Parts: sequence; C-alpha cells; structure tokens
Amino acid sequence: MWTGLQPGISEPLKRNVHTALGVLTAVCFFYSVAAFHARKDRPVRERRHLIINAVLYGGVTSIEVIHVTHHCQKRIPCEH
Repeated sequence: MWTGLQPGISEPLKRNVHTALGVLTAVCFFYSVAAFHARKDRPVRERRHLIINAVLYGGVTSIEVIHVTHHCQKRIPCEH
C-alpha cells in the first residue's frame, strides 16, 4: 500500500485532490440547477434527472468541503 495514504502524510496532495473534486462537483451542481431552470417549458417529469443530479452533486460537494477542511487541520496547515 502506498504510504501517502496514511494519516498525516501527503496532506497537501490529498487536500488538492479533494479541492479539485469539490470544484468539479460544484460545477456539475450549478450546471444541473441552471439546466433545470432553462428547461422550464418542459414538464417536471422530463427534468427529474436534473433535480436528482443537483441533489447528488450538492451532497458530494459538501462531503469534499469536509474532506478539504479535514486535510487542512492535519500536520501541515493550509496556506492562505
């Protein structure tokens, strides 16, 4: 097993990976919300997948924020 996966090791790398994933999922969340509103002329049943996507991407984004915060508190503090 790669030693970088151990707690307290490679925290900046882990933080950056979770930050990138958080940004990506946030973009997907906002796209789903915007697409839902842009298709107002269609019935909700045809846009249901966009609601589901927004909920899922919003949840994953929240989890990634928690991960980034966790890695900022480890061994090497986040630089501001």
